[in-house]
This record gives sequence, C-alpha cells and structure tokens, in this order.
Amino acid sequence: MVSGSAVGSGSAVVSGARNLTRDTDLAASLEVASSLWAKFMGLMGRASLVPGAGLWLPESNGIHMMFMRFPIDAVFLGAPTAAAGAAGASRAAGASRAAG
Repeated sequence: MVSGSAVGSGSAVVSGARNLTRDTDLAASLEVASSLWAKFMGLMGRASLVPGAGLWLPESNGIHMMFMRFPIDAVFLGAPTAAAGAAGASRAAGASRAAG
C-alpha cells in the first residue's frame, strides 16, 4: 500500500521506492508527477533535490536536463524486454565536467 500527500498540481509524495530484486532503496521520499504539467515541469527551476528524494515520471519515455541547476541520477524502468537502464550523475544544462 502506498500512502502520500498532495504536493502541487498533479503531484503527490509517497513513502519511497525500493528495488526489490537487489534489496536496495532508490529513494526515501518519492514525488510522483502524475499530470502532464507536473511531468513538464519536473525538476526545472528547483535549486536542488533533498538527498534521498526522487521524482517519478510514470508513463514517460525520456528526460532532459534543460534548465536544470544540479546533476541527477536517472533510473529508467521498463518491462524485461524493453530498453531499461540507469544513467548516473547526468549533468545540469550548461554544466561542464571539472578536469581531473
């Protein structure tokens, strides 16, 4: 059972997300962007995301990093026959990697 509270137009917060196959936590607090507007806005305009928090975009097939102010880790979910994977530390728009 998932319980949560409304965040904004088309969003709700649920208790978290867990990878049952690997027995690992993905997010302690998960915001669900269920409306078209919430999916469009995503994390744009936010200064940061609290450590342990995440944003789930159900029924979406991709993301972008335009107007993002901070890097994120992205997890793509799908059926076993669909393309699914993970991308770590996607850079914010306009950000460059430090030499080192």
